[in-house]
Amino acid sequence: MRWMNHRVARQCFLFDKRFNSTLSTTPQTPPTSRTVVIEDLPRGFRPTSTLLRRIKEGTVEELDYDPHNQRVYLSFLHPQPALSVYERFKAGSLSLRSGRVDGQPAPVRMGKPKPLPVKLVAGISDQNANRVLVIGFQASNVDIEAIKEKIFTDARKFGKYGALDVQSRGRSVLFRVYFYSIESAMTAKQHWSEDRAFAKAGISFASYDPCDFILFSHHKKRDGLYDRVLVRNLPVDMGITGAIFLLQPELGRFRNIFKVGEGSYAITFYSHEAASRYLDAAASNYIREPGMEKIEAMAHGNTDAKSKRVSDAAQLGATRTVVLTDIDDYQRFSQDRVREDFKAFGEPYHTAWKPESRAMHITFSDMVHASRAIHRIESRIRSDKAFSDYVEAGLSITFGPEPDAPPSPALVEIKPLRLKKGKITTDISTSRRSPVQKSTAVS
Repeated sequence: MRWMNHRVARQCFLFDKRFNSTLSTTPQTPPTSRTVVIEDLPRGFRPTSTLLRRIKEGTVEELDYDPHNQRVYLSFLHPQPALSVYERFKAGSLSLRSGRVDGQPAPVRMGKPKPLPVKLVAGISDQNANRVLVIGFQASNVDIEAIKEKIFTDARKFGKYGALDVQSRGRSVLFRVYFYSIESAMTAKQHWSEDRAFAKAGISFASYDPCDFILFSHHKKRDGLYDRVLVRNLPVDMGITGAIFLLQPELGRFRNIFKVGEGSYAITFYSHEAASRYLDAAASNYIREPGMEKIEAMAHGNTDAKSKRVSDAAQLGATRTVVLTDIDDYQRFSQDRVREDFKAFGEPYHTAWKPESRAMHITFSDMVHASRAIHRIESRIRSDKAFSDYVEAGLSITFGPEPDAPPSPALVEIKPLRLKKGKITTDISTSRRSPVQKSTAVS
């Protein structure tokens, strides 16, 4: 009896040790994986969109279920939400309705790191892509049962989908299709946009994913936070090319610069911290041109509704530069031709041919323009005559580094700062030549 008690006590001790370790163990290194793996699920468990709606940490890229090994793979756009979900499962504060083993939480671990496809990054930044598609018909032009049957039949071709909701709003009928991955939703949207059955329908991504929560608090409308800087009183004849080279921020990447009036430009940064650093740098010096008004640099408030998805894309590696590689025939894809063709996405202000790597670098003023170029060529749209040559030649396109072209020291003369009514004012002077005469750097 004493031996049995000792054996039971030892088993209880080992179980408690193993269980407590399961609850408290978290990765000791900074998170790099975007995937949480839930293992040893009960036979018969079937994941649905209900699971996704319980996740509040961030945007879900994909939910994948492996019935053979009884595992669920939950991938996010960023590593931090994956780590938060992992820790919630470990602590027992998050569980699946039927995803418990003998009354205890199912084992969970972090998956292997994997990169996001370039096409997916472009779709998120350019189209606000997510897992939910909304298909809208006029009520008088739709056979609801026929469309439901077609959606059920087609959706299997694009990937796993979780639910279909049908809503009537006045004279419109909306079909909401919930996929398990953003990529599946993007594929379905492209297919249905070309399908005659949906010719009279409007197809778009939902304004939000049920489990898509804001990850970047600096885009919330709170006092004191901004990510845009307005610069005024530049030479009125300065084009956007001259302004970009003159105002190139050295303390933080910016996602776009655009003209808001004669001599006025707005620079939008990826974060309010970068905008703040830029203004701090402006406060330490200014540049003056004789006879010119003072240049004003000031906070410009929050950006438009695209801020969040553009910031998400920036965190995933998107930039304002695209790189065309594998160019074997430079005569066919010359700088002049590429620059002219890529005006379809926005005005390129910098192009550079790199013969050693057979690559062409094209930089836009806005990251969204670069994303459009990536998506257009990556999607291999052969019916697009303007870019069919690029596809047939087998050229690859990716995001690339932004050109390192800050103002030349020979162009500026640094003088003390003046503060006026709470605004940071700077004066620009050119010691050798006017900035407007500076040409686009093309190598």
